[in-house]
Amino acid sequence: MARTELRRLRDPLAWIIGVAVLTLVLIALSSLYVGADVRDESRAITSDAVQVIGDTAAAQLSEVAQPAVLVLTALQSGIYADPELLADGEVITMLATAMLGFDAIGSLQVQAADGSISSIHGVPDGYVVVQRTADGVVSAMHFDPTFAKSTPVDDPPLHMVDALEQVPVGKIVRSGPKPLGTSGEMAIPSRLSVYNADRELVATVQASIDLSVFDDELSGTQAYEVGTVGLYADDGTLVAGQDVVVPEGIVPEATRDGQVVRDGTWVYYVRTVDSAAGLSWTLVLCANAEDVVPAASAVASTMSTYTVVVLLLVLGFAVLAWALRRPVGEISLRARTDAVTGLSNRHHFMVRGSDVLRAASRRGSQVVVAIFDLDGFKQVNDLVSHDGGDDALRAVGDGLAWNAGPRDVVARIGGDEFAFVHWLSREEPPGEAVERLRAAAELTLHANVPEELEVGVSAGWAETSGGEYRLDRLLRAADEAMVKGRREEKGVAYEGDALLP
Repeated sequence: MARTELRRLRDPLAWIIGVAVLTLVLIALSSLYVGADVRDESRAITSDAVQVIGDTAAAQLSEVAQPAVLVLTALQSGIYADPELLADGEVITMLATAMLGFDAIGSLQVQAADGSISSIHGVPDGYVVVQRTADGVVSAMHFDPTFAKSTPVDDPPLHMVDALEQVPVGKIVRSGPKPLGTSGEMAIPSRLSVYNADRELVATVQASIDLSVFDDELSGTQAYEVGTVGLYADDGTLVAGQDVVVPEGIVPEATRDGQVVRDGTWVYYVRTVDSAAGLSWTLVLCANAEDVVPAASAVASTMSTYTVVVLLLVLGFAVLAWALRRPVGEISLRARTDAVTGLSNRHHFMVRGSDVLRAASRRGSQVVVAIFDLDGFKQVNDLVSHDGGDDALRAVGDGLAWNAGPRDVVARIGGDEFAFVHWLSREEPPGEAVERLRAAAELTLHANVPEELEVGVSAGWAETSGGEYRLDRLLRAADEAMVKGRREEKGVAYEGDALLP
């Protein structure tokens, strides 16, 4: 039983299955590694893409308020050069010209040094001009888009002629969103004061950019397409876009270079937007990674699917191999072993024996090949039983196997005939080695049959000292020596010569 179990453990099919499982495990582990690497690369690509998209949107928004600076400086230059432009007719013409030249400007207001105010604001069907004299009289006119026709306004919007605070020389003052339109529309005002050569105040001018302009500009960016984006004033007021809800604990800090923070599949990007007009806002972008770079997300998803498939294959193959290990092992073992003794069969003996002889030939070692035949074995089957005969065969096999070395091959090659390939040690005579094996086999045979039966073991052998390492030639020589020797005396080991024809 121990010998059979030993051979089962050495079953090459088990090693093949083990190697296959190990290979699949390595593939699964490599796919896990590659999948993790791909996901990291995908995350990096997505983060970089979000940053590029956010920076592009910031660059576009930074130019939106630029017309306010241009208009203010133009009005400043005109009024400085010709203060008479502040006269009633001239100031309206000046403001109307500026409004027609810059679509982004929502309203303009000029406050002269004497306190009189003139303002103009764009409305859907044209423009509204509101004026307040130095003594507080307010009037308003509605103009068509071309300023060709005008009609009086019965209820002037008084908030359009609120007093403007004076600004120090050479400075432009900006503020957050304020209701400055005819109906309280939100706008971003910027103002400066005009002084003459003697540093005396001439007028204060204010230009406002409607928030709708920022919305229009933002809606044309890729940031608007890939996620939720909002533009915020310094006080947190939403200037344009949509209000972006950033989960607590992952709120990134707004910097000039921007900061990307990931939360699962969501990517948040925050950066300051320094307007060319001198305003400073904060841009917040929230996007789903799968919408930003679909190809990168698809690769990561495909890799994850591949990893799962490989893991399932490994698990399935492992379960199948575990379920089939015994029946497949038994089939493999039966294909290589003798059913009665558990030793190698003839085919396996020829394969393994030839391997041993080739190894011995390469190393210059000596090997002896022996054949053992049972004398009087027929009477065991006739007088005891075939079961008793099988017991006797197993006993002989045990006797030979117990005396085999690690490189030896033992087999039952047919009927009551056994074969042995024995690797000789340096000082071991081949004849003595074969006789030792024959005696061991005979001893176990006698121990397993009735004493009255005259049975024994005869042997024939041939060795490789003459340079013959072919197993078939050595077996033939050993068999012929045993057959000839048994005619004279049984129970003896006879030497054969593999070099004889």
